[in-house]
Amino acid sequence: MKSRWHRAHAGEQHSPVEMRFVDMFMTALGALVFLAMLLVFLLPRIESTKTEEQTQQKNETIAALNTRKEELEETIRDLTAQLRERQQPEPALPAGANREDKNIVKRWFGVLLLTQGCRPNQPALYVRFEGKLINFDTGEAVPEAEQFDASDVSKRTFLVGHRYFDIGGGQQKIGEDFEFRGMKDLSKNGLHLKLFYGVTRSFGPGTSYSIYAGLSDPRGQGDVECVINPVYLSSTRLISGETIALTRDRPYAWLRRVEIIDADGNTTFGKRPKDDEEFRRDIAEFSKKQSRILCDRKRICNTMDAHLAVLDPSTADPVAKFRPGDTFKDCASCPEMVVVSSGSFAMGASPNAKGRDPNEVPQHAVNFPKSFAVGRFAVTFDEWDACVAGGGCDG
Repeated sequence: MKSRWHRAHAGEQHSPVEMRFVDMFMTALGALVFLAMLLVFLLPRIESTKTEEQTQQKNETIAALNTRKEELEETIRDLTAQLRERQQPEPALPAGANREDKNIVKRWFGVLLLTQGCRPNQPALYVRFEGKLINFDTGEAVPEAEQFDASDVSKRTFLVGHRYFDIGGGQQKIGEDFEFRGMKDLSKNGLHLKLFYGVTRSFGPGTSYSIYAGLSDPRGQGDVECVINPVYLSSTRLISGETIALTRDRPYAWLRRVEIIDADGNTTFGKRPKDDEEFRRDIAEFSKKQSRILCDRKRICNTMDAHLAVLDPSTADPVAKFRPGDTFKDCASCPEMVVVSSGSFAMGASPNAKGRDPNEVPQHAVNFPKSFAVGRFAVTFDEWDACVAGGGCDG
């Protein structure tokens, strides 16, 4: 069958025009129409499927967050209930009243020194905080408090909340406007009061203070005893310390180490130094260190801590560990010493002695309450020079 659009071949009488291009165009157009219909029907379903998956994921995330939120809220409620059970309700304040901070009020402490027999150079009192210090305003770390220095007992660090007071000893006032009525009586009897008052920086392990006393002029004190009687005060108790005598040879003393245990003001003031083995070891090292400092800087040698002399008398009296007749030397260049026992004898000539000299009477008893040591031989030039070089002799 021939199409009316068929072109005739050679030899044919009639050949209609063949429109192959039109057929191809119509076929392509039909395919495009079919594809467009597929897109119209399928795209909404695809988008709908994606939206449903996203919505499901979103709902699952929200559900998980809500579950976590409920768990956290339950935990917070439990913790709040526990805190309320442990905390006591604060009493209502009267109108115009201020609430005290008991953690500060209870953490105060003080040191009182009653001194007697001291020369014009009264001993200096120093209460040193042993921990790290932070600047109140900036929060930055600052250098630690000055170490105690036997060669300059006035050198000390003054912290906020710490105050020192001197009462007696010729002073007529505390500060600028307060006159102490009993001051004259104190001075008349050679008494002097030194007071430290402060608030602890913190509390707990590692929070400690060391308390020192030292003469500013050991040579001026000489062999006269400057007796100090320390008293330690806190919000919980009052403790009396050992009586200690400062002299030229014992011009400084580490009196106490105290720790602030808790916010209620409990301290270790009650722990006596003689029962504290660690403190006794430390004070022995402290004594050696300060002796070297005094010898190097002021040529005052062979000194020791006056408190150590009380805690361990054998260190204060080197002869006590020897028996009468024993010999010893303190150093290689020191003279040989011999121990003499304690006892008494009659010094001077009896009234009936012939040829007595006027300066040998009256005869009187001389008592040696404890043993002592004397040089076994005459002092040599080398021994004297070594004594002068060590600061033990005036030259």
